[in-house]
Amino acid sequence: MGKETTDMEVEGGKEGEEAKAELEVLLAAELRQHIGQLITVVKATDLRGVERVVAKTCSFRRRVGIASLRALVEDCLEDDASRVLLLQSLQTAEGAGDAMDVSGGGATTDTAMGEAGDENNKAVENAGDMRCAVGSAAYPEVNTYLHLLVLIFLLDRQVNDEAVKLAASVAELVRGESRHTMAAIAVKAYFYYSRAFELVGRLREARAVLMAAQRTARNRQEKELHASLENLLLWNFLHYNQYDAADHLVAHSHFDEGAVSSNQHARYLYYTGRIRAIQLHYKEAAKKLALALRKAPQGGALGFRVTVTKLLVTVELLTGQIPDRTIFNQHGFRKALLPYYRFALAVRQGDVRGFQAAFNEHLPQLQADKTDSLIQRLHHSVIKAGLRKINVAYSCITIRDICTKLGLGDEADAEFMVAKAIRDDVIEGTILQDAEAGAYLKSKDVADVYVTQQPQDAFHDRIQFFLNVRNDAVKAMRFPDKQYKVAEETEEERKERVQAEMEIPKILEEAEDDDDEIK
Repeated sequence: MGKETTDMEVEGGKEGEEAKAELEVLLAAELRQHIGQLITVVKATDLRGVERVVAKTCSFRRRVGIASLRALVEDCLEDDASRVLLLQSLQTAEGAGDAMDVSGGGATTDTAMGEAGDENNKAVENAGDMRCAVGSAAYPEVNTYLHLLVLIFLLDRQVNDEAVKLAASVAELVRGESRHTMAAIAVKAYFYYSRAFELVGRLREARAVLMAAQRTARNRQEKELHASLENLLLWNFLHYNQYDAADHLVAHSHFDEGAVSSNQHARYLYYTGRIRAIQLHYKEAAKKLALALRKAPQGGALGFRVTVTKLLVTVELLTGQIPDRTIFNQHGFRKALLPYYRFALAVRQGDVRGFQAAFNEHLPQLQADKTDSLIQRLHHSVIKAGLRKINVAYSCITIRDICTKLGLGDEADAEFMVAKAIRDDVIEGTILQDAEAGAYLKSKDVADVYVTQQPQDAFHDRIQFFLNVRNDAVKAMRFPDKQYKVAEETEEERKERVQAEMEIPKILEEAEDDDDEIK
């Protein structure tokens, strides 16, 4: 019985290895076909085609393995320094651990293999022809893209030291080319260049290369690349809390919102909103963050949307608004936004003790989110909310009782806070002195909010929001190129059209006369 079990295990292991090897062959053929598509669009100088090919990288990123990448590099590159560098990097990654699972984290079943059978078999049959097609060294885009694939693979395998070396080589390749078809690949290349240096704690060293590339992209009018590099520089400054340098970069560079993708625009809005929040411009920051959340991909980018929502909730609380409860109950948001929900609840109830307890409990997460300094500013908002509730509930209350209810220690500090709240129109009342009870707050009657300017301001904000949505939709519209437009009509065609339009009233009159005769 034991021998039969061992034989079955051996056979199952052989079958698994054979299936894995077969998938590697299929994936290698798919990668060759992908490189062939890249060469086709580069030949046609189709910039959007290059963007589409590069965007497909994510579809096979988690399925690619060392064997398929090595085969692709050997087939596509000649015996030069680039080929040697990539093969050495793959050898280092192989030494760091076992090869990546081809299935991309999930079990690969026979059914799934059968569904893609016809297409993959055709790819395998044409693998030899594809190998000849991509073996040329006349396309620097292919060489750079292969470097990019290996770099992404190293980062996924967490071989960060080798990834930094390869990232520097990728940056040199991109910087040495001035072809516009390289721009889409350069966007990804510089992103992973920055990411590699960030993972090893040397993000500051990447700043000089990114600045030089940004100036070059601006001079060449490569707007998408320029926007991507500006976002990388903003993140570089914000990573080290250099908000003045980041604000200087925003002030002295032009970000063309209508000519870049929504993803780059969303990142830029998030970074600028974060800068404005630190600079105490809360209303402007809230607008930018709300727009960044709307422009972010709604079906993905969960981490980005959670990060923006955290900062947006904090800024809204600083402006005196209480976020809607549904924001905290979204799928995938509940656990990450739990601390911010407790802060919103404390601000709404004016609970100073509850706010301080939540702050002390969640301080490590706030420091990781880099919102701890903004949350500390909420302490005054909590006190204001508590004073507002006390002002509504009591017509007359002593400062000593206010200290007890809000958990404040010193009566002099409490009196100063109450006076400042009255001056800022947070509450309506007067501080009076009494020989026995001491200082006390006498509240005024609460006025009807609908006789003030607040409803009109809120209505104006809503109208402005929808106008901005409409303008953004118009800017985002894309029209076909000139070669797809209908040819202009000739003079004879124009005369025929005018003649036909002149005959239309006569035909209608004759039709009416016929109707009258029938009646």
